[in-house]
Amino acid sequence: MPTRDMQLLQARLDSLDARIAQLEHEMAHADPKLHETYQAQWQEATETRRHAGDLMAQLKLQEAESWERMDLWNGLEAVFDDLGKFLDRITGTKLPPPQ
Repeated sequence: MPTRDMQLLQARLDSLDARIAQLEHEMAHADPKLHETYQAQWQEATETRRHAGDLMAQLKLQEAESWERMDLWNGLEAVFDDLGKFLDRITGTKLPPPQ
């Protein structure tokens, strides 16, 4: 599930994509004087888009890694629970729960 930061960043990415498309259209139809202005704006927007895309990739990786850690932790808990039950069964005693 995307975090709030990811949702906000995706909205920013969508906005940048629209702005880049608009600038590309303007460059294609602009006179030479305005073309340079649009080119500079396009360059800035594409650089910002690249940085935002890199950040989104990092956020997605962090989210995936946190799920992996959670799955690993849940798996370890289950193993230790099973081990505790097994030890209880073979020793006939009940160990106190971990603190």
